[in-house]
Amino acid sequence: MSRKKLPNGKEGIQLIYPEELEMSECIGSGAFGQVFKAKYKDKYVAVKFFDGTKKKDFAMELDLLCTVNHPNIIELYGASAGTKFFLVMELATMNLVNYYKTHNYSYKELWTWTMQIAEVIII
Repeated sequence: MSRKKLPNGKEGIQLIYPEELEMSECIGSGAFGQVFKAKYKDKYVAVKFFDGTKKKDFAMELDLLCTVNHPNIIELYGASAGTKFFLVMELATMNLVNYYKTHNYSYKELWTWTMQIAEVIII
């Protein structure tokens, strides 16, 4: 474990090696790659692997996650700068859609959430 400068120029990011992770099942996939559940330092985390051709997307997402620090935003624990590009993040117990479906929120409350999210993105 060490803190090093990554390809995006960020310093102080925890550099995590693949052998430090106990990989589990795939919990999602998309245009950039796949997300797996894993164990890191005795806690479960989400590990987002980027397709080999998506180095630029990896750097952009890493930059974004390094700039936010909010209790309602997934926390970045570290990243890899090796031959495989991945981010190690807090594992969410539920996504926003499922959270909405399990609670009885009004459209007014949903609109308030939408505006709060927009304000965070814009600022």
